[in-house]
Amino acid sequence: MDEKPMTRFDIRLRSGGYILPAIGLFLWIVGVGVPIVAWLTNTPIYNRNTGQPGDALSLSGVLFAVASAMIGMILIRVGGAIRRAYRNGRRSGF
Repeated sequence: MDEKPMTRFDIRLRSGGYILPAIGLFLWIVGVGVPIVAWLTNTPIYNRNTGQPGDALSLSGVLFAVASAMIGMILIRVGGAIRRAYRNGRRSGF
Protein backbone atom coordinates (compact mmCIF):
# COMPACT_ATOMS: atom_id res chain seq x y z
CA MET A 1 0.00 0.00 0.00
CA ASP A 2 1.34 3.41 -0.97
CA GLU A 3 1.35 5.97 1.85
CA LYS A 4 1.83 9.68 1.42
CA PRO A 5 5.18 10.87 2.75
CA MET A 6 5.21 12.93 5.93
CA THR A 7 5.50 16.63 5.21
CA ARG A 8 7.05 19.24 7.49
CA PHE A 9 3.58 20.19 8.69
CA ASP A 10 2.86 16.55 9.59
CA ILE A 11 6.10 16.29 11.53
CA ARG A 12 5.34 19.48 13.46
CA LEU A 13 1.77 18.43 14.12
CA ARG A 14 2.88 14.99 15.29
CA SER A 15 5.41 16.54 17.68
CA GLY A 16 2.60 18.76 18.96
CA GLY A 17 0.88 15.55 20.01
CA TYR A 18 3.64 15.14 22.59
CA ILE A 19 4.15 18.80 23.53
CA LEU A 20 0.48 19.63 24.13
CA PRO A 21 -0.02 16.95 26.81
CA ALA A 22 3.17 18.06 28.56
CA ILE A 23 1.89 21.65 28.67
CA GLY A 24 -1.55 20.39 29.72
CA LEU A 25 -0.09 18.32 32.55
CA PHE A 26 1.90 21.33 33.76
CA LEU A 27 -1.23 23.52 33.70
CA TRP A 28 -3.22 20.84 35.52
CA ILE A 29 -0.58 20.52 38.23
CA VAL A 30 -0.32 24.31 38.60
CA GLY A 31 -4.09 24.72 38.58
CA VAL A 32 -4.87 21.90 40.98
CA GLY A 33 -1.71 21.18 42.94
CA VAL A 34 -0.75 24.69 43.97
CA PRO A 35 -4.21 25.68 45.30
CA ILE A 36 -4.50 22.38 47.16
CA VAL A 37 -1.16 22.99 48.88
CA ALA A 38 -2.22 26.58 49.64
CA TRP A 39 -5.54 25.38 51.06
CA LEU A 40 -3.91 22.65 53.16
CA THR A 41 -1.27 24.97 54.59
CA ASN A 42 -3.74 27.87 54.87
CA THR A 43 -1.26 30.16 53.16
CA PRO A 44 -2.77 33.59 52.46
CA ILE A 45 -2.85 34.58 48.80
CA TYR A 46 -2.27 38.20 47.81
CA ASN A 47 -5.49 39.93 46.81
CA ARG A 48 -4.66 42.55 44.19
CA ASN A 49 -8.01 44.32 44.60
CA THR A 50 -7.52 45.20 48.26
CA GLY A 51 -3.74 44.94 48.55
CA GLN A 52 -4.12 42.59 51.50
CA PRO A 53 -3.51 38.87 51.92
CA GLY A 54 -6.65 36.98 51.03
CA ASP A 55 -8.07 33.55 51.71
CA ALA A 56 -6.91 30.66 49.53
CA LEU A 57 -10.55 29.64 49.08
CA SER A 58 -11.44 32.96 47.47
CA LEU A 59 -13.52 33.01 44.31
CA SER A 60 -10.58 34.02 42.14
CA GLY A 61 -8.45 31.15 43.49
CA VAL A 62 -11.16 28.60 42.84
CA LEU A 63 -11.88 29.94 39.35
CA PHE A 64 -8.15 29.85 38.52
CA ALA A 65 -7.94 26.24 39.69
CA VAL A 66 -10.99 25.15 37.70
CA ALA A 67 -9.98 27.00 34.53
CA SER A 68 -6.39 25.71 34.62
CA ALA A 69 -7.52 22.14 35.23
CA MET A 70 -10.03 22.30 32.36
CA ILE A 71 -7.57 23.82 29.90
CA GLY A 72 -4.94 21.30 30.97
CA MET A 73 -7.29 18.37 30.42
CA ILE A 74 -8.33 19.72 27.01
CA LEU A 75 -4.68 19.97 25.94
CA ILE A 76 -4.00 16.43 27.18
CA ARG A 77 -6.98 15.06 25.25
CA VAL A 78 -6.14 16.96 22.03
CA GLY A 79 -2.53 15.77 22.19
CA GLY A 80 -3.72 12.19 22.64
CA ALA A 81 -6.06 12.50 19.66
CA ILE A 82 -3.23 13.81 17.48
CA ARG A 83 -0.95 10.93 18.52
CA ARG A 84 -3.68 8.36 17.84
CA ALA A 85 -4.39 9.84 14.42
CA TYR A 86 -0.76 9.65 13.36
CA ARG A 87 -0.36 6.19 14.86
CA ASN A 88 -3.25 5.07 12.63
CA GLY A 89 -1.43 6.37 9.57
CA ARG A 90 -3.36 9.53 8.83
CA ARG A 91 -1.73 12.54 7.19
CA SER A 92 -2.76 16.19 7.17
CA GLY A 93 -2.76 16.63 3.40
CA PHE A 94 -0.79 19.87 3.56
